[in-house]
Amino acid sequence: MWRHRTESRLSRCMLEARRRSAESGGNLINSIEYCTDPNFKGQCAMPTVTLEDCMIITDPVFMNTTSSFRTNDDCVYCELYRDSFCITDIATIYAGTAVGDGGESSKGANFNDKVLSFRCRRGTREWMAPNCPS
Repeated sequence: MWRHRTESRLSRCMLEARRRSAESGGNLINSIEYCTDPNFKGQCAMPTVTLEDCMIITDPVFMNTTSSFRTNDDCVYCELYRDSFCITDIATIYAGTAVGDGGESSKGANFNDKVLSFRCRRGTREWMAPNCPS
């Protein structure tokens, strides 16, 4: 099951997320999930993410091995990048549109085994679910 991860890895991720949140003043969320295999199989992670921050994938298990990515928050979307600096975007994953096979997403790019960083944001009124804060 995807929730099997070592406590030390989870603790490191949480501490890093807290540090980033304190530095950025951003909002923390726990609704992002990504996995090494299609259809949310293989090894998976649900890291604590600071909205608006460039989140660098530092765990070798997930570096350039992500095949599935989704946001479980109706009010959040994420941009995926092929570099560690959130510069070269290859996909945008919107709420409710999980991409489980590394296949084409909103940018028409295949992100399978290419993701090194991502940035998540709250949506705008144009596409948000009605219950999302403005």
